[in-house]
Amino acid sequence: MADLEADFAIGDKSPAGIETGLLRITERSDMSIASLALRKGTPVPQPFGLSLPGPGEWVSEDTNCVLWVGPGQWFVLARRYADEELASELKASFPSCSVTEQTDGWVVIDIECPAGDEVFAEMLARLANIDPDKLIQGRCVRTLLHHLGCHLVRLGPRSLRILGARSSAGSLWHAIETVAVNLDCRFPVR
Repeated sequence: MADLEADFAIGDKSPAGIETGLLRITERSDMSIASLALRKGTPVPQPFGLSLPGPGEWVSEDTNCVLWVGPGQWFVLARRYADEELASELKASFPSCSVTEQTDGWVVIDIECPAGDEVFAEMLARLANIDPDKLIQGRCVRTLLHHLGCHLVRLGPRSLRILGARSSAGSLWHAIETVAVNLDCRFPVR
């Protein structure tokens, strides 16, 4: 019998991570994701006590967040769950909603940019041609990032979360890494 080992989304035996002079980029393997959709006439749920955000918004508390992904549809992300536990708990708590396990379908990548606002704005423009003044903290957007469909979530003043399809995680990581290297050339660390 084969002794199989799971790889992480970027394709290694441990979560991917790089730190340049300007950016910290981390594959978040500790996030569980489930989709939640309202059915017609369904009471509006509050996963983890969070109100469902409207278009282009996300809300969070502690290690849990809810991200708007489309009309009547949200992603629920939580750090404390493994495998299909998050989806199972949501199904049990909100039986009149449609809930689907999404963890294996997405890769979650966090980018922190302690180098400053100018570097963060340049990074965002190079990744997805998004105006950082429009994608403010508490906002999210579905967009293309180097021809890959992604959700961008503005976590903080200089931090970003990217949700991309797991099937193209390597290409997404390569695009982000290329931008990071080019930013290091554009903004030499002093």
